[in-house]
Amino acid sequence: MKFGGPFPYTGPLATPENMALTAKTAERLGFDYIWIGDHLIYPKTMKSKYPHSPDGSLPIDPRHNFFEIFTSLSFIAAHTSKIELTTNVVIAALRQPAVLARQIASLDVISGGRFGMVVGLGWMEDEYEAANVAWAERGAITDESILALRALFAEQPFEGPHFRFGATHFYPKPTKSPFPIWIGGDSDAAIRRAARLGDGWKPVGPARESTWRAGANGAMATRARWLKEKHAYAMQVREQAGRRGEPLPLASSIGMLDTASDALTMSDRKDQILDDIAQLAGAGVSQISVLLNELNSTGPLQKILDEAQWFAEEIFPLTRDL
Repeated sequence: MKFGGPFPYTGPLATPENMALTAKTAERLGFDYIWIGDHLIYPKTMKSKYPHSPDGSLPIDPRHNFFEIFTSLSFIAAHTSKIELTTNVVIAALRQPAVLARQIASLDVISGGRFGMVVGLGWMEDEYEAANVAWAERGAITDESILALRALFAEQPFEGPHFRFGATHFYPKPTKSPFPIWIGGDSDAAIRRAARLGDGWKPVGPARESTWRAGANGAMATRARWLKEKHAYAMQVREQAGRRGEPLPLASSIGMLDTASDALTMSDRKDQILDDIAQLAGAGVSQISVLLNELNSTGPLQKILDEAQWFAEEIFPLTRDL
């Protein structure tokens, strides 16, 4: 099992100093990767509802810093040497493939091959409007963008309804060939995209907010059952798409993402955390992001780093072989 450590790319603690210190600490503690989310804007008047909270409210305060994803990971690459640099969901449709391909390859080479990416559609229609991209065509544009990225890396021409270019020189190339592109999302359309076009699948899944809290017995079991069922569906689609025998790695998360509390209480839930991880492993999960409320806490940062150290010392030795 691989574990992703905390990283305050937004929220009250999102400063360059805190991001660098957190990433270096996560690397020293033995976390495998850090990840960062992607948004271009948060409109002051938002018509879109956040899909993973009961009332549609944002889990973060958009009045705090929200650092750009590739700039931030390049910054972290310069402050670390081993830890992998990954994303939550890059909203590929909001970027021209040539620009995105250049960002991917540059970051991957600069970091020594440590970059990995998850692509998805996002949830905010307002963002598509701001970028002048058709919301109704977001799925088709995303699919085409993935194919266009691979054509650019291979220096091949590409022609589709939304993007077209001739064969082009492309250097530097990503260190991995082909460059792995994971797919994020929970919908059946996202699962089919992962099966047809992806090299891994990173859903949110049910029971995100409360899987480890007291009184939430059975929540992780619900998610594990869902993951197992949907992953089986993805593998059926993958076979139908001519990719039989190709694995589709699966990622998930544990922890909290809560605007209402600064409490960091992972360390008083050890038995439940171990059970949650075992259930996720049983569902086929091989990567787990550990959420320590770093996106919402007002600090001090040391509280988060202490929780990360507890997790590394108490949980890693018992779960690495799952």
